[in-house]
Amino acid sequence: MPPAKTPVPPQAAPIYRAYLDCLAARGAGNKTFDSGARCFLARYPDPQAWAGLPLEQRLAGTRPHLQPVLNFLMLHGHLRPGYDYLLDRKLTVILREAAVSPLGPDLKRFLAGAQALGYSERARTGMASQIAVRMLIQTGRGLGELTDGDFTAFGQAITEREER
Repeated sequence: MPPAKTPVPPQAAPIYRAYLDCLAARGAGNKTFDSGARCFLARYPDPQAWAGLPLEQRLAGTRPHLQPVLNFLMLHGHLRPGYDYLLDRKLTVILREAAVSPLGPDLKRFLAGAQALGYSERARTGMASQIAVRMLIQTGRGLGELTDGDFTAFGQAITEREER
């Protein structure tokens, strides 16, 4: 008999279903992705509660099987993990996943603007993945809604990371 699957709490069920739908639409996912999502949501039915943990705990608890669900939560507005986490993590597939997320149109606009300004593809994608997507995730606002304060906060987070 296979082991019982970790139950998803009722309050997290809509997020879990949306995650599975997103994976299916991309033709992605496997048992590990499902298990990681179930375990994470069982522990943090309100994903934003995870963001309140100390950075060391968030980093230590980010196992490879959790990255797909964390990416989904961040890209779909369910989790703003803090700039400390966003700047400390390599988000290797974030642009590919972001393209089909609510952040997709803003990232497409950002990349088109950078191209119009003459930036190379490598520079454009680097700026998008290292700066734009992280700011969009953390602020929860669109590209046109970012403020001077948002850029100041991002700059401060970079300074704090360098000091760590």
